[in-house]
Amino acid sequence: MSFTVRRAYLVAGALIALAIGLLGSLGWPTAWPASMWTPLWRSTLQAGLSATVACALGLLMAFAAHHAAPRWQPLWWRALLNTVPIMPTLVVVLMLLAAYGRSGALAQLGFTGGTWMYGLDGVVIAHAFINAPWVAQQLQSQFQGITLERQRLADQLGLSAWRRFKLVFWPLAAETLRRQWGLVFLLCFTSFAVVLVLSGSPRWATLEVRLYQLITLEFDIAGAVSLAWLQMLSLLALMVFLNRQGAAVVSLGRPQARQVRAWGSVVWLALSALWAIPMLALIVRALRLDWWVLVSQPVVWQAAWSSLWIAAISASLALVLGWWLARGGVTRLGGLSGVLYFLIPSQVMALALFLAFRELGWGHPAAAVGLSNTLMCLPFMLTVLIPALARYPQDRLMASLGLSGSVRWRRVHWPRHRALLCWCWVFAFGLSLGDFGVVALFGSQDFVTLPYLLYQKLGSYRTGDAYGLALMMWAVLALLFVMASPRSPNVTGQ
Repeated sequence: MSFTVRRAYLVAGALIALAIGLLGSLGWPTAWPASMWTPLWRSTLQAGLSATVACALGLLMAFAAHHAAPRWQPLWWRALLNTVPIMPTLVVVLMLLAAYGRSGALAQLGFTGGTWMYGLDGVVIAHAFINAPWVAQQLQSQFQGITLERQRLADQLGLSAWRRFKLVFWPLAAETLRRQWGLVFLLCFTSFAVVLVLSGSPRWATLEVRLYQLITLEFDIAGAVSLAWLQMLSLLALMVFLNRQGAAVVSLGRPQARQVRAWGSVVWLALSALWAIPMLALIVRALRLDWWVLVSQPVVWQAAWSSLWIAAISASLALVLGWWLARGGVTRLGGLSGVLYFLIPSQVMALALFLAFRELGWGHPAAAVGLSNTLMCLPFMLTVLIPALARYPQDRLMASLGLSGSVRWRRVHWPRHRALLCWCWVFAFGLSLGDFGVVALFGSQDFVTLPYLLYQKLGSYRTGDAYGLALMMWAVLALLFVMASPRSPNVTGQ
């Protein structure tokens, strides 16, 4: 076993031991009352529906984008779509409400409705809005592997669009779609802010919302721990399904020259409008704000500083841990360590981290928030880094040349993977910047982040300030992605 693999096993084992130890320090499951099975069923139902809708929509987006004219897919628009999966969930909620809510843009134009945004429908729509661009990006990287020979054969046979999709595109997409469905299911199962705001009533309170109520309102740590163990045991079966290696489809031949179809451009523009309308609605609502009043508030700068430095440190730590695990190869131990954030509820883990840090003499909640955000970013790091590094297995050659340690990193890895690592850091930075689930536990006058301040503004009915804060966070992420996208290769291949 090489040193790199041993190091990866060490990191993975340490992460697993840390998570289980922290959860055990809070207690062990005592009993699971019948009332606990209801939020588990709600979480499973909404996550299954959300993942299915997001994957179906993402598949349609990828198929249409593959056949759409390049002029309808400018770089700036693709960069904006790439910010959606890491956009703060509260920002997404405000976008959808600004467009489709009771007093949204469509309602002001005379369209009726808006009540459907509250309840299960609104939760599923918001989750699909967030995750479909990510799924589409993953699938597009697979569609780029379709060879020119295979495309010409489909043309000679006169295959219809449906038959072409079934015989040419689907074999490349099936395995990626299975993995992405599982990842989106985990994201939606552990979703907190979207369900908290859009559930409409306790009728659709999921496990994460119920945990928040137990910890903050009832301070029932024993009940929260029992729910945490229930969630972990429930998701272990899904972990086995996700770690199962599917059959890989290899395309041999020349890369395909994209064939533009009129229907592809039409479908792509129609789907793009579903994201463009909420984005424009948010911008219009935010521009009506008196920005001088907003930026003159000291709490805004305090929240911005806290969010930025926590996000920067969390992204850096996640990148280092993800690199070590990915360099060790694909292992079940490494995969399990990467999804610990989903197996163990983030609020319970953050509470355990906070109590542990307080015992060590550092009771500031920023430490617990930062480490929780690091674990949250790991699954996405591994999704991107493992396939990229698997296509570059030259460790033995570099060892024979005497390249090791910092020399190997400086001469080989950094020049080749610089764009990939920069893109990963930006992605992790965005995820950490917008996290609200953990900050909801520790937010106070002394510790404020931008998502927590945005939630406070919504709670005090200062929606104008909330739209302004949402635009600020979105603008930062959009700028980073526009800067990273031109230099980055296709970094989302499976």
